[in-house]
Amino acid sequence: MVARMRDSSEGAPSRCRASRPSCSPFFLLLILVAGTSTVFGQSRVAIRPTPQAGQVVHITVEQEIVVRTGEKAEEPGPAQVLNKNVLAYTQANGTFDEQGRLEAKVTLERLEVDESLAGRPREAPDTSGLEGRVLAVTFDRTGKLLGIKIPPDITNNLSRRVTQVLAGAYGMLNFLPAVDLAPGEDTTSTSEFPMRLPGGTHGPIEARTNVTLQGIEKSGNDRIAHLQQRIDVATTTSQVTMSGGGTIDVNLDRGFVSGTNTEWIISGAGSSSAGAPQSPAFYGTIKISMIAK
Repeated sequence: MVARMRDSSEGAPSRCRASRPSCSPFFLLLILVAGTSTVFGQSRVAIRPTPQAGQVVHITVEQEIVVRTGEKAEEPGPAQVLNKNVLAYTQANGTFDEQGRLEAKVTLERLEVDESLAGRPREAPDTSGLEGRVLAVTFDRTGKLLGIKIPPDITNNLSRRVTQVLAGAYGMLNFLPAVDLAPGEDTTSTSEFPMRLPGGTHGPIEARTNVTLQGIEKSGNDRIAHLQQRIDVATTTSQVTMSGGGTIDVNLDRGFVSGTNTEWIISGAGSSSAGAPQSPAFYGTIKISMIAK
């Protein structure tokens, strides 16, 4: 229903007059063009963020890996390994050098470790000495992780855990191709899986990823793109299968992944050396969640 305005001086329904600016054809054309430009201008966005010089981001990552042996996925196995790490840190980006590399300073805030073997908790390492320690992380202009430099006085046990969590978190960017999508559109690509799988795999592992842009919403002054992903991993060096997916949120205005919630399911049997029996079948899950702001 459209309400009709009445001219108070005439008492009759008003009609659009050429003398009124709001009724002129030129004015109506401007409204149409402006509205169309807004819709088209926001219809497609680049889903892969690129690092911004001087950006400061606070990040919390939780990574959980559960692997067990057994004949069937739905049956309890004789052995199970649980590894869970929570890492909180602040990343302060520097500037790009002449080679297009950006070095960021990562200040560690806390590392929490939870491990068990066959249901029995293992003693967690002392991580209190990591608070306030500064690492150097290097990216290229596309945001790809080039390297992680950890102070040499940090023990190998803690260094390995920190590197594992950081590599998994920054590796999420591998699943975002450099394409523009509109809400509801999807794209499929192949990339390198950011973690090493059990079962004797060596070298890069190829991941086939389908990403759908679910929508874009405003959070304060920033636009957040919500992405849904589906991942299938194929290996040629072992009898391992892997699939999964989840969600990835991207801050379009500040240029970083602002959240992830992913889970992969793995199964298979590891390769063995010549003459040795093949390792037993295993099943497991890898979960990574991250919040950045």
